[in-house]
Amino acid sequence: MRLITQLYIEKDDPFVIGTQYDRLDLFDFETIELESTIQDARDIATVFTDFSRQFVVPASKRNNNIFKHYYNNSIDNGFDARVKKKAYISLNGFRFRDGYLRLTDVDIRNGKAYSYKLTFIGSFSLVKDIIGDDKLSTLSSLSIYDHDYNITKVYEGFTTGLGLSGSEMVESVNRDIVYPSIGARDKWFYDTSGATAPQEFNQGFSVNLYDPSLNGDYGINYLNLKPAIKVVNIIKAISDRYESINFDDTYLTIPALQELYMLLHNVRGFLSPANSPEELVSNTYYLFSYTGVSSFEYLSGAGDVRPPITRWEYVSGGKFDIQQYQVIATVDVVSPPSDSNYSIEILDGTESLVKQSNLSGTQSVIATLCTPDEKSWDNIKVVVSSRKTSELSNFNVSLELKQRRFRLRPNDYNDPCFASVPTEEVSSFYQVPNEQTNITNIEIIQHIPDTKIIDFLKGLFNMANLTAYINDDTGEIVIRPLIDYYNEGKEIDITRLVDNSEMTVSRREMYSNISFKYEDPKTFGIINKNEVSQVDYGNLEYQSSEDGRLGNLVFDGGKYNIKLPFEKMYYERLSDENDTLTSTDLTPMSNGWLVGENQDPILTKPILFYNVPTSVDTVDYKLGFKGKNGFDSYNRASNTNINETSSTNFGIEYDEYSGNEITNSLFYLYYSRYVQALFSPVAREYSLDIQADLDFLLSYELNDTLVIQGKRFFIESIDSDLNTGRSKLKLIDSFNSLIPDDPDNPNPPTDPKNVTFSSSTNDSITFTWTESTDDVAVTGYKIYLDSQFLIEIPPTTIYTISGLNQNTTYSIRVSAVNGAGLESGLSSDELMQTSNDADVTPPTAPTNLTVMSNIGTFVEFVWTPSTDNVFVSGYDIYVDGVLDSSSFGNNATIEFPSSSVNTNYEVYVKAFDSAGNVSNQSNTVIVTIFGNIPV
Repeated sequence: MRLITQLYIEKDDPFVIGTQYDRLDLFDFETIELESTIQDARDIATVFTDFSRQFVVPASKRNNNIFKHYYNNSIDNGFDARVKKKAYISLNGFRFRDGYLRLTDVDIRNGKAYSYKLTFIGSFSLVKDIIGDDKLSTLSSLSIYDHDYNITKVYEGFTTGLGLSGSEMVESVNRDIVYPSIGARDKWFYDTSGATAPQEFNQGFSVNLYDPSLNGDYGINYLNLKPAIKVVNIIKAISDRYESINFDDTYLTIPALQELYMLLHNVRGFLSPANSPEELVSNTYYLFSYTGVSSFEYLSGAGDVRPPITRWEYVSGGKFDIQQYQVIATVDVVSPPSDSNYSIEILDGTESLVKQSNLSGTQSVIATLCTPDEKSWDNIKVVVSSRKTSELSNFNVSLELKQRRFRLRPNDYNDPCFASVPTEEVSSFYQVPNEQTNITNIEIIQHIPDTKIIDFLKGLFNMANLTAYINDDTGEIVIRPLIDYYNEGKEIDITRLVDNSEMTVSRREMYSNISFKYEDPKTFGIINKNEVSQVDYGNLEYQSSEDGRLGNLVFDGGKYNIKLPFEKMYYERLSDENDTLTSTDLTPMSNGWLVGENQDPILTKPILFYNVPTSVDTVDYKLGFKGKNGFDSYNRASNTNINETSSTNFGIEYDEYSGNEITNSLFYLYYSRYVQALFSPVAREYSLDIQADLDFLLSYELNDTLVIQGKRFFIESIDSDLNTGRSKLKLIDSFNSLIPDDPDNPNPPTDPKNVTFSSSTNDSITFTWTESTDDVAVTGYKIYLDSQFLIEIPPTTIYTISGLNQNTTYSIRVSAVNGAGLESGLSSDELMQTSNDADVTPPTAPTNLTVMSNIGTFVEFVWTPSTDNVFVSGYDIYVDGVLDSSSFGNNATIEFPSSSVNTNYEVYVKAFDSAGNVSNQSNTVIVTIFGNIPV
């Protein structure tokens, strides 16, 4: 059959709505040669690229109009050759390939345009062009995970996790954000011989986590924790950022990937503000308010004299006993002491008594409280403020109330706040518990590592030997491990198309050295580990020999190095340092430490880790969290996932927490068969010609297995003349045909058992099964839906199938596979149904509704959050039985009318969910509006 090639290019017309195409004229003699190739299966920027050699089209009337006489640069609004244009190639009327056209030259002959020189480029090759050098910090859609920064929110993120509920980040096992057990500065240890206060250690503190009463006196300082975000959330944000890049969800739902997180770490030490330099952030600390709220704890001195009272009392002889106070507020900057720039202001209500700005380091500000009349100073507050770029990241606030008594004649002084030597002077000392920070909100993109998006994606691809291709039906980018990608291809027998007159059989390219590495480590824990073991933890040097083992048969060739743009950490499991106990008394606490070799805080490359929710028996282990009542669970950072079926290490390592040997390394799961095939003694590369017909050209994909006289091959490249169908193929032996039966692993895994329904929604089903066993290791499972293969997943025992129809029954079966490519039998056929139930369960009622502050006509309320079977969307606040306002958090401030002074109001709260279900009301509080208190 004669092939008729046609080429179409996007119309260059600003008034055209949508994408429309013009057909280009072609020379009768011109050939378009298209090469489809896997250029580098580990590089998302270049994999699976269709591209043509340069070809020419005539400068016909039609083509001159399309290219707007490009040779004439005096034409206004001419053709812009700086930008590639959308295009597609059709064969015999069938759409063959989509991509882009680039105009490179115009050939002028005898003063007239003769031809235009073009190159066709496949659509997927433009991923790098689309992303360019954009960094992760440009992914603005990550702002949906922004959240308040305070001890309660960090504690929730550490003990449970934070998840998106409506537009709010709430405590949730969805764990979009976690605060993992990685210390930014302090050194943690556990010693039950006695509770001890933190001791200064380098630039931080040495902190005993033992809190015998679990009352918050000892333990982890929340400022020492940093958040981490799910890697899949970053991938989804990339799809949101670029309209033409859409990743399919299949691989993103793999449990091992769902458990992978990136630490939000881009400054040394504690979190610091890094937003708009003009935005002011501040914290307010109440000495005493007329609601009884105080931010300070009494420490020592002449007794707790809150609220301070000033007065003049007549004695005799025209003399008065005068009592005044000095409020001395001190900010002790912990980090960074030299770069801080902040203000301290002392106020009485809204009236500023004193303010000093542009402070740095540790400073004190003094305000004098005095009045001829007796006055109770019950609204004194201290405000510490800074610009976000001042990096006032952590500090302590203390206060001295100095009571000063005088006996004198008042007419000797014109100013009631005179300065004189007091007759008597005593002090009381107060402290705001815990270190403070002027960070009030965590903005994800302000704390995400300083990394290019394309480098992040390349790192993920290299980590698990991933590859990607365009789904022609959906336009989505499909992500698969390389072996899975080939397994999902179809077989095409091309024996009848092969030109047997000539074929070249070549030696495969060999490598003398193959290495899999992370960035050089900087943290103390892993540096110390490597020095002791004399092996780089997490990395792998593969012996370039036939079986990957040391031997005499070592190959020559170049170097094959895979280096991830990420950094490894080593996580230490703490033991009780009490001398009366044995060294084997390990606690359930494990942590990483973001300090360098000299144990000072450092900045690392991006850190990826598995998050493992870990329980703590509070009867046996008193692990403290400063300001909270200990914790019975926490988010543990690990190099191994929760069921130890996946690892972030390239080689076999022992898990730092369990001590188990983890054989399911990155190399074993994703590279071993690929590398074994590369070094097989029978591996060859084949170059041959075929006379491709239309059916083959329209149907082949680069992951197809081509069969020639019963032998199976993978495609490296296909170079086709689209006019004649003549094609040059480069093929390699399929992996399965090269890898002999493993003598250590001759048998397939056992069949999965007990496939059991777990839960369902209207469009998804979650199910579990009993883990299969293997002579070496199970490397994955295959999921079958209604007897059709759906997906192969890394080893786990739970999976969720999404995108299903509501109220529909499906047949689900599972099989197991091992590193030798052997597949078990299928599990029994289990029928499972998606849901058809509307959400009719209301949230629980809010509890503990209380007044947090009552100032003027503004009253702030707080309450204990409700829970819901799906999630709580928000709260309605009722005043005297009438809906006043709504809140998405567990607090609200209501402004009452100025005419309502000395009026009582009844206030209660109800919770609601996204289905419109409303809870019962909370307890009712009665609030009296005081109005503005005269000074």
